Amino acid sequence: MVRQETDEAIELLEAAINTSPESSPQTATLLYNLARVHLFRFHRLRDGKSLRQAQDLFFTALTQRWALVHVRILAGREFLSLPGVFDSRDRDRAEAAVETYAKLVPVSISYSLNTQDKQRILSQALGIGSDSAASALHFDKSASYAMTLLETGRAVPSSSLLNLRGGDISSLSESTPELVEQFTKSRAFLDENSAMARALRAVEDIENHRYRVGLRCQYARRIYEDKLTRAIESIRKKPMFEGFMSHATETDMLHAAKDGPIVALNVTSHRCNALVIQADKVSSLELPNLDIQSIQARSSDPQSVETLSWLWDTIVLPVLDYLGYHGPPVGTGNLGSMPHIWWIPTGSVIGFPLHAAGHHLRRNSETPLDRVVSSYSLCVNVLIRTRQQRRDHLAGTLRSQKALIVSAPRPPGQQALHHAEDEAKVVCQVYHSHDFPRYHGVHDIVKRLKSCCILHFIGHGKTDKQNPFGSALILDNGDELVINELVETALNSNPPFLAYLSACGTGRVGNETATDELHLAAAFQVAGFRHIIATLWDVDDQLCVYMAKNVYTSLETTELDDVSVRTALHGAVVALRDEWVQQEEEAGRGGTRGDRNLECARGHRERRHCGFHMYTLVLEAVHERRS
Repeated sequence: MVRQETDEAIELLEAAINTSPESSPQTATLLYNLARVHLFRFHRLRDGKSLRQAQDLFFTALTQRWALVHVRILAGREFLSLPGVFDSRDRDRAEAAVETYAKLVPVSISYSLNTQDKQRILSQALGIGSDSAASALHFDKSASYAMTLLETGRAVPSSSLLNLRGGDISSLSESTPELVEQFTKSRAFLDENSAMARALRAVEDIENHRYRVGLRCQYARRIYEDKLTRAIESIRKKPMFEGFMSHATETDMLHAAKDGPIVALNVTSHRCNALVIQADKVSSLELPNLDIQSIQARSSDPQSVETLSWLWDTIVLPVLDYLGYHGPPVGTGNLGSMPHIWWIPTGSVIGFPLHAAGHHLRRNSETPLDRVVSSYSLCVNVLIRTRQQRRDHLAGTLRSQKALIVSAPRPPGQQALHHAEDEAKVVCQVYHSHDFPRYHGVHDIVKRLKSCCILHFIGHGKTDKQNPFGSALILDNGDELVINELVETALNSNPPFLAYLSACGTGRVGNETATDELHLAAAFQVAGFRHIIATLWDVDDQLCVYMAKNVYTSLETTELDDVSVRTALHGAVVALRDEWVQQEEEAGRGGTRGDRNLECARGHRERRHCGFHMYTLVLEAVHERRS
């Protein structure tokens, strides 16, 4: 039956291709669909001829000049993920596919598209950046080139928005005021949250003219995109502005690692590597014991003792050994002087607590918590762009900063959080206040974000698996602060410093077919926050009070800066880990057994310390929380 049905489909598609002009965009679409039929036939019948046909057709569709860009990207993704694509006989085509992809992805994400449309387009090409990087490494290309390919396909909507909201050209104001004005006006129009864009969108509320005005708005966005593109090209011709609003160069990457190495984990069905950026080089470390199957087998319980041990043995220990972090730092008890490392997990390894890996019950420092301070980032480009934000308002201690405390412990349809008020009091005590300002709905919170330095949210988060842009923080009145509204909230003119999101799932990607960045923590980063403490999974209510108290107590004792935030969180996580280990030992469950049954520890705290990490410029603390 499969053979007959696929034969009929192939015959019809081949007939359509034969009558379609080569210059027609539909020809590539037909080629792509025909390749999909051959691929389906290969998977069902294990027909080697069908696989070769699929390879040829996907590559032809990828290289069709007249094809729609998103069709070419889809064809490239399929081609690079096929079995045998790295065989020596296909080397030239694989390299050509990688180079074509690198050119196509930036073209596909135009500034005239809104953020959700950008995310939709990139989700169709999920994994092609990782496959391209793996291909480059397989064919002995440089690690720097592989890292550039990986960056090209990661966090593109976020990078696009940060580029749009960045770009300081004030030094050109005197010499070329017209160019600065053209750039500034075009950028303001294309930014979803700019006053100019809001004014035009407001007209769409007129019911009888909504469709017509929507078309006019789309047309206007394309005009302003063209103006912006020409302005950027002119700016890049000026001395010192050659790399203005462009992808990170190798020099940019090396500079980004001046405060600590950056490690991107590239996981594909072909190979798994850690791409390591240090201040003087970009290198690749193969992870031979890591594969897609073992990751998927552990994805349902990433915080278990067994998974933490596996993460250490297969990923974290090889990386730390490569970097020379063989044990705890010698001669200092100061957390601020511990080595610092940024993790960039990709693909199926996202959501695993790399910072909490290890054999904790052995008490022999076989954990990253005892050797380094860990942080996370979406990608190198987002790390760079966030660092470039002005922080003129930040000076002094925690108590001197303006804070917004939002407590929403009892939203409709959600479990009540009985210790939420205790957590709010912990934060209020830092500011010598017995109460916290009341808010009036989502719009009031968004308005206050523009003038605050610190946001502390206590409540519930929602992960929308069907529409990741619908993931949200839930308020007591049932209102939702959703991702789409957050990423379109530009706070870059006065960027806030810290968002502490004490709510479930705020650092969790809910849709496996989505791109790597779709969660609430990332949305706060794109909106303009420099650091975000968020959540990977659920944890009991009372523990959140413990964590908040430890973090804020530490922050009270020092100047508020990047180092103090990450070390405050790291110290709180280590303290909680040590308490758990002690309880396990007292209960007779300690020792060196790495394969013990997790059920013997259910109800204890091995699940609690695992998820605390932060999503920020230093993406450091995605802190587990209540469901």
